[in-house]
Amino acid sequence: SLAVQIFMGFITLYLLFSALTLGFLLPNLIKELYPGQEVITVFCGFILYYFSFDILVRFLMQELPTLTIQPYLVQNIRRSQLIGFLNVRSLFTILNLVPVLLFVPFTVTAIAASHGTFAAMGFIISILGLTLFNHFSILYIKRKSIINSWWYVGFFVVIAAFIACDYFKLFSLSQASSFVFTRMLLYPWLSLVTLLMATGAFFNNYRFLLQ
Repeated sequence: SLAVQIFMGFITLYLLFSALTLGFLLPNLIKELYPGQEVITVFCGFILYYFSFDILVRFLMQELPTLTIQPYLVQNIRRSQLIGFLNVRSLFTILNLVPVLLFVPFTVTAIAASHGTFAAMGFIISILGLTLFNHFSILYIKRKSIINSWWYVGFFVVIAAFIACDYFKLFSLSQASSFVFTRMLLYPWLSLVTLLMATGAFFNNYRFLLQ
């Protein structure tokens, strides 16, 4: 068991280091793969693709934080405190670190230099907001799926329909992503929308656990 934990620890560190390295190399990679195109515009076009893939990976891999709650119910501990502990505990996952290590270096090296500090701060806020939105949304969906297996079916139907619409050019996720995030660079206050999304997902999950 100890050997497996050490091995998994090395794998985790390797993945995090790879994400950090890729974050610093992204400007040069985009220039090589998309010559003649604006680096930041191309990058903005991939963000929603990443978070769409991220929510699928989370559904398959993200573990639910659990707690044997009976011993605590007879003590002077509020249910809200137990729920708060579960929510905070759930944040410590590699899936929440990868987007930070991947996007923040690019933001610091490319966006801050071309669009200024406020735009870079707004961009980082939007990345954190989308990360937390995915995190708490998946916790809620997986918990509902345990109660009713039709949530599993519904989730994969939505994902399949989403992929099909993009594949058959009914809409372009890349264009939508580019439009949203290039506007966010011009108007950094728009990043607050992602914080509202994350807050809504958090309280939805909180309300479900409280009930």
